Amino acid sequence: IAKDLAGPVAMVSAGPDAVYVSEIDSGSIVRINLANGAKTVVAANLKGPEGLDVAPDGRIVVAEVGLRRVVAIDPKADPKRPPVVLASNLAIGLDGNKVGVPQYVPTGVAVSKSGVVYVSSDIKNAIYKLTPP
Repeated sequence: IAKDLAGPVAMVSAGPDAVYVSEIDSGSIVRINLANGAKTVVAANLKGPEGLDVAPDGRIVVAEVGLRRVVAIDPKADPKRPPVVLASNLAIGLDGNKVGVPQYVPTGVAVSKSGVVYVSSDIKNAIYKLTPP
C-alpha cells in the first residue's frame, strides 16, 4: 500500500480510506491513502513521535517521546504548526541502548470516546490517564 516510510511506529484509522502513521525517523505524522498509497504530511518537526490515536474532536493525540510529552495535532492545520501540549515531563521514551533488552518498546496511546487519553510508560511500566479539562 505504501513505501518509503521513515521509521513507521504506529498507525490508526483516519476514516474508511486512510490511516495516520507516526514516522519516528522523519519526526512526522503522515496520512496514507489506502487506495493509492499517497502520503500526506499532517504534522512535522516532532521529536520521536510514537503511539497515536484520534480523539473524538478529530485531533490526533501523539506520544512525542523525544520531548517526553503528549501532544494534540489538528490534521487540517498547517503541518508545521506547533502541537498543543496535553502533558509534559512524562516517563516515556525508554532508551533501549542504555538498558539492554528489549531494544525498542514503543509508547502507546489510546483515546476513549469521552476524550480521556491513556498513555503507556515504557520507563515506569505503567499507564497514565490524562483527563481533558
